[in-house]
Amino acid sequence: MIGKKYFNRKNAGRAGAVILTLFLIIFFLNCAYKILQNDYSVKKFKMFFSGKTDYEVMFFGSSHVINSVFPMQLYNDYGIASYNMASHNSRIPATYGTFKLSLKYKKPKIAVLDVLWGNGKANSTKLDSAHKIFDAFPPSVSKFAVLSEIFKESSWDENDEKRPNVMELLNPFSLYHSRWAEKDIKLSSLFDFSYNRELGAESRIAVSVPDNFKLVDKDSVSSFEFEYYWIEKFITYCRDHDIIPVLIAVPFPATEYDQYVIKGVEDVSKKFDVPFINLFYENTVDFDTDCYDKNSHLNPSGARKVTDYLGRYLSENFNLTDYRSNPKYAKNWNEWYADYKALLHENLKRQNNLKNVLMLLNNSNFTAEIKISDRYKLDEVEQKLVSQVSEACSLQNVSYEKNENCDVAIAVFDANTRKPVDNIFFNKDSSGALVKVDMSENKAIEDARVLYKNTARLDVKNCGAADNAIEILTNSSNNKFECPSWYKTETGVGQWLHSDEKSVDFSFKCIGNGNLEILLRGKDFHDNKGARIPMKVNYTKLMINDEVIFSEPKTVWHDQSFKWTKLVQDGELIKVHVEWEACEN
Repeated sequence: MIGKKYFNRKNAGRAGAVILTLFLIIFFLNCAYKILQNDYSVKKFKMFFSGKTDYEVMFFGSSHVINSVFPMQLYNDYGIASYNMASHNSRIPATYGTFKLSLKYKKPKIAVLDVLWGNGKANSTKLDSAHKIFDAFPPSVSKFAVLSEIFKESSWDENDEKRPNVMELLNPFSLYHSRWAEKDIKLSSLFDFSYNRELGAESRIAVSVPDNFKLVDKDSVSSFEFEYYWIEKFITYCRDHDIIPVLIAVPFPATEYDQYVIKGVEDVSKKFDVPFINLFYENTVDFDTDCYDKNSHLNPSGARKVTDYLGRYLSENFNLTDYRSNPKYAKNWNEWYADYKALLHENLKRQNNLKNVLMLLNNSNFTAEIKISDRYKLDEVEQKLVSQVSEACSLQNVSYEKNENCDVAIAVFDANTRKPVDNIFFNKDSSGALVKVDMSENKAIEDARVLYKNTARLDVKNCGAADNAIEILTNSSNNKFECPSWYKTETGVGQWLHSDEKSVDFSFKCIGNGNLEILLRGKDFHDNKGARIPMKVNYTKLMINDEVIFSEPKTVWHDQSFKWTKLVQDGELIKVHVEWEACEN
């Protein structure tokens, strides 16, 4: 009996040891697999593999799509749940493979394919690019079948090290068995929980004007013959799985040959009766302002325009769910969008180039005020960028004035919260080049005090019901009254005016019975840590309906304003005259 108990304990101990050993082997193999995976691929697709949402639209293609379609913008502006599945240097066969593998995990309603490099059957995707595309997809029979299919014919020679190897792509251990140096092995990747905050997209930040791009005539016919084998397979596979295929061509400074390859897809579109949106002919972008590099990709300004076009097209032509009002998913999406907005702010703060700053301000998440000294002359591209900023975000004003302290000053705010994002200053250096002023320096704050010493801010609101407002009738200022989102509340809609003109006359009509408030303030300015810095102004005179309210100087700043109130009736007319002067801060 004792021997039997001992035997059972001994067997149990051996079994436990075997189980523990197997667990440790699996654990370490899993860790090793994660370390050996391509880090880029893992981060790009991390949110795709997340079970926190469905994606009704997926975008497929090369880096042109990565840099041109922003899923987070589609969510915020149209409620579309989408993912950018495109990959760098992904030729159409590899893109087709990505599409097939993705359906094992999530099935979209619509699959959007960019048709660049759609001609031919051989796969010219390089090995390093293939790792970025496929490493995130776990090894499986399906993955082996897809890789075998798409790399059956390759444009690379058998012995060329750029030619993808199916077994290597299926199992990363095989790569590092003989070529360890190709992988910078980092244990830290096991504890890296970061993800692509743009849901597969990537912002390439620069402004570059292409050389001599010529758009081929829309009705011209090519003398070339093209084969669209993989595009046709993509369409067929979509329909076999009840997915709507949509073909697009993202605009870029393409060669004449590439443009004809793209135009040839019109025949495929007609043959299969699928939509084809050739954005080269839709006047969506301006290559002077919207290119990251001279020959290829769009920057975030161009991407926002392409994304907006596609968002309108998809929402108007297909029955898609508005995920903004979907209680099952809205919480996650809103959290992701908050992370995305933080990324937009970070990208803006990192810029040291005026063109890049202006380009990134082509974004409805920002409001901005721009001051430009008469010493600095905007070039043609910068003028275009300023012009499109005024259309895209709530640009409070662009003023050109004589200023010895600063050549260009840009105050940026969050459009929804009105919280400051950044104060950006540029000055010419001794060589004449425009250089960003480091906001950590006290001199930048002193420059700001000189720059904004004449800036008055007038806030006007008819407080009462939510639909209370004012209607501006006359305004002597060169600047317009604005209605920022934070000034729209349950007590009514307010407007404000910024001016450096030292006096202003305006009149308005009150809409709704209420308590009229007029606040005289200074510029709302923050340092690089977010602390508000007083920008003082001396108001010397205020008249309401020809009645003098005061005529002695009153020194104010943002947090210490002068407030005048009056009970008003619906339709009541108010006439205001204000004078002010600079104040030594």
